[in-house]
Amino acid sequence: MLHGLKRQLSTGQVIEYDGQIWTIIGKAAGEVELASHGGPRPRIWKDVSSLVAASDFRVLDEDPDGLRGDALSLDGLPREVRAAAEMWARHVYEVIHGAPGPTEEPRPEMVGLSHAERREQKVKELNAVGIKASRSTMLRKERAYQENGVLGLIDGRAKREVSECPDLDERVKEVIEDLIAGATNQSTVGAQVWLARVRHQVTRRYPGEDVPVPSDSTLRRAFHALDGQNLLPAKATTRRTIASRPKRKLNKMEALYPGQYVLMDSTPLDCTLKDARGVPMRDAHVVGAIDLATRCVVGVNLFWGSVNSQDLSEMVHRMALPWPTPEGLQEMSLSMSAVLPARAMLAVDPNLEGAVAAPFIWPETAVTDLGADYTSHEFRDALNSLGISIEHAPPGAGWHKGQVERFFGTMRSNLLEYLPGYVGNNVENKGRWQKSTVETVDENGKTSKVNHYFDPDSLTFEEMQARITEWALVVYHNTPHSELRDPDAPARKSTPNQMYAASFDALGGVPIPVDETTVIRSLKREDATVLADGVRVNNVRYDAEELADLRGNDTKREVRVDRYDRGHVWLWHPKLKRYVELFSRDVHLPSLPFGASTIQNLRTTATAVSPHGEWIQTQLNVDADRRAAAKAAKRAMKKSTRAKQQAATPTPRPRPSEVTRPAPKQPDPSEGFQFSPTRKPRKTA
Repeated sequence: MLHGLKRQLSTGQVIEYDGQIWTIIGKAAGEVELASHGGPRPRIWKDVSSLVAASDFRVLDEDPDGLRGDALSLDGLPREVRAAAEMWARHVYEVIHGAPGPTEEPRPEMVGLSHAERREQKVKELNAVGIKASRSTMLRKERAYQENGVLGLIDGRAKREVSECPDLDERVKEVIEDLIAGATNQSTVGAQVWLARVRHQVTRRYPGEDVPVPSDSTLRRAFHALDGQNLLPAKATTRRTIASRPKRKLNKMEALYPGQYVLMDSTPLDCTLKDARGVPMRDAHVVGAIDLATRCVVGVNLFWGSVNSQDLSEMVHRMALPWPTPEGLQEMSLSMSAVLPARAMLAVDPNLEGAVAAPFIWPETAVTDLGADYTSHEFRDALNSLGISIEHAPPGAGWHKGQVERFFGTMRSNLLEYLPGYVGNNVENKGRWQKSTVETVDENGKTSKVNHYFDPDSLTFEEMQARITEWALVVYHNTPHSELRDPDAPARKSTPNQMYAASFDALGGVPIPVDETTVIRSLKREDATVLADGVRVNNVRYDAEELADLRGNDTKREVRVDRYDRGHVWLWHPKLKRYVELFSRDVHLPSLPFGASTIQNLRTTATAVSPHGEWIQTQLNVDADRRAAAKAAKRAMKKSTRAKQQAATPTPRPRPSEVTRPAPKQPDPSEGFQFSPTRKPRKTA
């Protein structure tokens, strides 16, 4: 008879037993309280096991007598409402019967008391523990319990059915539905804006008509009822994501073996980085590739600035190579791994000898989004050169490759948040860093001080790449994954390394070693001239014996640079028709004794400035002062000489005596007019 039960007996159900119709009005300690529908016994307690085992027991789908009315089952109520009803049921039962339950003994406080005295005692006990109760309250609870059982003790407000949508004019309802439908690509605004838009749209759509617009509270309830997913107050990105979901069932991608589907994506690095001088660098991005079958990290690399097709091509070719061994993990070799199938992996690919203990997965299909970099010809050519097919996710369907998105979230919460310089994925989460003054020197030797606001303990690009690689190999691959569960034991979770080892025999094929030239061509290209001392790339000199016939030529040569290894580069030799490996001519401090500590000490010291400019200025000032002093001494000598000459008494010189000249003769007026010998006579007419 158990097949007649839906799940379990609950209060409010109507059953048939012993030739009568009963309603379950209470439950306690494996027993149920039954209320008869007009039978000789109005109320009984029955053990659940014996009740269900009875031959005539069955659960009725309908209430033949309509005695339940609108009684609400406890299973559909909130937990706190059910707890309150069951609490009152025990108290009321004790007041009526003298014991807390049908199988429990009476408490000493209730022994020998009448019904009215038990009621008074219960009121005192409830008030003593902070539950407000009175004689009238207990009388009302007893009456409700006797009529409807536990259902009668439920707060009436919890039974009240609230209409999903308030009564609105159909025109107002149409405006609200249109606003909700058009809110997918809009910015997030407050509730008052939507209420104002409703009134505005009603006025514009129905000019001259008397459309009753309800109050703000009613409009809020209407928005909440019609907006089933509550998208209006959500973030704009959340609205777009939910709107892009298909109405059909999501077709989850399934992988049968490692490498069948490798999910690729990129995300900004939520940490600030600095260079060796301590100057903050531009933003970096992380490109990750996750195997769908095992959740193993196929590759994770850092790139400066925005990711382009060249970076993605380099990432693809790096995925075809064994993992690099991080510094300090030389003892973590593949042959010493206790989880990975080391012997089988070395038998398949001998190139893994001496490699770090990490799964090696050859991608068969790369799953990406529809970004311009992932649809570029350069990225497709890189995949085709390795025999890897490509599959694009539908537009706006981030769930199609949600595993790689989840990997970025795990890396943020389990690694980046613990590192110095973490800024979060939102401006609101960014801290206020202290001011750090950094001295910079331009090409002319001019020194300038620049103030930066960032964490001075931030990591460099190389340190961050090494930290991410170490975390992926040591932590992520050995952490139980929530999606890697045993179907027969769902509580047991496996690690990506364990999943890879268990499914190694199901690999789609044997990895083919990648040609060296193919890998080199995927690296970043630089153009440089072969000088007498070799090639200079990024202020580092590289040289090799094969460059003898190329020295002294001003032609730019193709040079491939590995951004993670500055020890060597590859130059395309036009005569040899192959790439020539050039080694750095500079001293490699890390390879020398105490080299690592020396580099760390150098990075912590202040940036040195060449004293040449200051020394030259000092010398020029000394020369100028010397010349000025010589001129001042010369002027002083001249002044002293002049003063001496003026102070000496000069010897008087003999001068001739003065000659007295007679005064000119004045004319006599009595003698009449006399012509001057120098004056011409006037002409007369």
